[in-house]
Amino acid sequence: DGGAGSGSASAAVVNVAPQLTGMAASAAIEGHVTTLTGTIVEPSPRDTFTLQVTWPGGEVTSSSYPAGSTSIYEQRTVVDDDPTGTAADDMLVTATITDDDAGSSTSRTTVHVSNDPPSAGPTFDGSPSPFHEGETATLRGTIDQWSDSGAADTFTVEIDWADGSPHETLDVSATPPRPYVATHTYV
Repeated sequence: DGGAGSGSASAAVVNVAPQLTGMAASAAIEGHVTTLTGTIVEPSPRDTFTLQVTWPGGEVTSSSYPAGSTSIYEQRTVVDDDPTGTAADDMLVTATITDDDAGSSTSRTTVHVSNDPPSAGPTFDGSPSPFHEGETATLRGTIDQWSDSGAADTFTVEIDWADGSPHETLDVSATPPRPYVATHTYV
């Protein structure tokens, strides 16, 4: 018959937003690095990605991942456990992944941040120990700036003079070198 025909059809392609699964952040000591990992689930091997992470303390970072990426790997220093004054805290990490077609999703996890306790480094001035009645002891010290990596920490030194008197409490500057001095007369 020699007949010919033509036609057309259209199809709508709908973007599928990428997902982050298995997202986890490694435990860290304040002032040290945590590592954020996770799996990118995306049906299109051609999509590229932007990852925006909000870290503990509010810092936001952005990274690009090429087409075909199947995982994320990000590192950041955690400045402080929050609230200050606790032994450890679980702090929120939020990650939003966006593909090059503007599809996006958000995932959350926590990072366990432990306090890095300071060392006080006290030394006594005055008579050699033991001290006797009527003698005055002077305690001098510095909270070692390298032993406590929590940049937002505050410091209090509590002194027990070991003679039955009430404990003495000193607020110490958060700015290095963090010195303190206390005197006590033994009665």
